Amino acid sequence: TIRMLESLVRVSQAHARLCARSSVTLQDAVMAVLVLDSSMTGSSLVGWSNALHTHFPEDPDAEYEVSQRQVLLGLGVGHLLSGGREGVSEADGMDYDLGADGN
Repeated sequence: TIRMLESLVRVSQAHARLCARSSVTLQDAVMAVLVLDSSMTGSSLVGWSNALHTHFPEDPDAEYEVSQRQVLLGLGVGHLLSGGREGVSEADGMDYDLGADGN
């Protein structure tokens, strides 16, 4: 829905700000999808898990790469995999400049 899309944009922007970046990257978008997906009952893209029974990964970067692959392939945008953590271009329609005021 439009409301869900707007939520994904806001969570992506919040993650970018949390990482002290001035624009949203692919990593921010993937993390937004993971956050919203895991907040729903039965997390459909990456499989259901209980947050109380998880642990900190030994290699967070490797775990992120696996999650990124699952999310992008699950959403049918696997062509973005080559982009890694760099910003997504305006041609992909996801480059949001947060500006100096954060809006």
